[in-house]
Amino acid sequence: MHPSRFDALAKSLTVSVSRRAALSGLIAGLVAPLLVDPAAATRRKRRGKDRHTGRDADRAGAAGVGIEKKKPKKKKKKNPAPCAATCAGKPPCADDGCGDPCESCTGAGQTCGGGGTPGVCGCTPLNACPIGQNCGTVPDGCGGTIPCGTCTAPQTCGGGGTPGVCGSAGCIRNCQNANGTPRNCGDDGCGGSCGPCVGDNYECEPIFGFCGCRLDNDIAPCEGLCVNVRTSQEHCGRCNAGCVLNQLCCDARCTNPLRDNGNCGECGVVCPLPGDGGARYACCNGSCIEDDRCPGE
Repeated sequence: MHPSRFDALAKSLTVSVSRRAALSGLIAGLVAPLLVDPAAATRRKRRGKDRHTGRDADRAGAAGVGIEKKKPKKKKKKNPAPCAATCAGKPPCADDGCGDPCESCTGAGQTCGGGGTPGVCGCTPLNACPIGQNCGTVPDGCGGTIPCGTCTAPQTCGGGGTPGVCGSAGCIRNCQNANGTPRNCGDDGCGGSCGPCVGDNYECEPIFGFCGCRLDNDIAPCEGLCVNVRTSQEHCGRCNAGCVLNQLCCDARCTNPLRDNGNCGECGVVCPLPGDGGARYACCNGSCIEDDRCPGE
């Protein structure tokens, strides 16, 4: 700055201040901003930034625009504990607790519980020949055969041209009623039969030759079939009253053969009753044991 201009400036500020004092004041005014506390300056800068951010958030909210937030970290899923299969104390082919049977059924026609005992491999064979067959044999579904009868001479099995049916070349069988309806059982006019009735629950009505439910208080027509409601798993005691898994229909009621003292393991097996001061018995897992309760109870 030119000396003459400096003098003019100094005079305009004060008349009594010397040139040196004016110069000192001017330098102090220029240096003071440089001596401000850095921490205080940082705080003022941060407050200004916060106010600016708040204004931005208000503007974003008014415009319907959200402020992006950090997504939380996803927690890693723990692997489930492995299934521990166990067959201790269970029937042979019962579930091992992991969806598999303890033992596989390998016999001809066998399934788990197929013989009537839950958890035990078995097969319930057919006990009658197909309708219309009166000679020869048929498979019983469990590896055996069912004899269907023999023919009286001069008839032979299949001699009239129908396999499994007694007949001869000189006789024409008649298994049709006068009104044209078929005869499923009864005499065929050649000394043979138009067919047996399948199952113990059926019997032949001889006049019209059809199989119907056997006259018995325990036999009832259920869903088009003749069933014994004293033993039927699907119709126990009455039609459509089925027993659940691991239950048996015994004497027209569903029961658990693993714990029923009157039907232990299967229908009709009774655990001994205690006499005077005698031992007590309990049905445990389908077997009668000499105790008044099962182990672990």
